[in-house]
Amino acid sequence: MGRVPIVVPRRPEHREHVDDHQVRFAASLGTAAVVVEPTAMLEALRSHTDLVVTTDPDARSAAFGARLGALVDALLQ
Repeated sequence: MGRVPIVVPRRPEHREHVDDHQVRFAASLGTAAVVVEPTAMLEALRSHTDLVVTTDPDARSAAFGARLGALVDALLQ
């Protein structure tokens, strides 16, 4: 479908999972996916999701959607 997933595998050493099957699966995807470490994803989300000060929930949603789109574009480059 022309989509490239962003994969954030959970890791057993951080007690996020019982084994490393998600890490192995992510590695097997090669260029079919963008694999991101959880800490990198968290930092990227923080840098792209500054609080939008408004009482309009639609404006907040639109601002978040725009910032998330920019984050995804940056991760795919």
